[in-house]
Amino acid sequence: MTDNSLNDKIRAWLDADNPDPAAGADLLLSLSGNKIRHRNLIRRGAGALAFIRAELARYLEFRLRKMTREQVADLSVKAEKAMTDANRPRGKRPDHDSLPDEIRALFEQNLDILHRMRETHRQLRALSLDDAPCPDSEIYPFVTDLIRLDKLRLANWARYDSWTPEQTD
Repeated sequence: MTDNSLNDKIRAWLDADNPDPAAGADLLLSLSGNKIRHRNLIRRGAGALAFIRAELARYLEFRLRKMTREQVADLSVKAEKAMTDANRPRGKRPDHDSLPDEIRALFEQNLDILHRMRETHRQLRALSLDDAPCPDSEIYPFVTDLIRLDKLRLANWARYDSWTPEQTD
């Protein structure tokens, strides 16, 4: 269950004209329980303000969506499936070199997307260690990013694979 008073405190801190970095770090500590990060943020003071603001905004968005543990687990399964599918080798079309630049660029974009997916997945695996489980709010941005990247990758493949010379403008 989401604590709405904590949501209100987060929102108030984010809306403040001159927020206190220590208070923001305390809010992050109450959300994640990460004492090492808390100490580092306190030590950095105002230098950590942008980071604290971004993290609190991310937590607030997640909390307002009221994602349940089961929903995050379902998203995690989708993200893992996306990674399995993404790691299947795909080749260039036999006519790749004769395709228009914008269609050939889709192939190159997918290589970049696959690299970003692998990096995001690596970060997600690092968070999800069995001996140090992290809260759903930590996992959620990674699994949603993987799913978003996979949709873009699949759309690029569909456009690349289905392009015909008749589609030339």
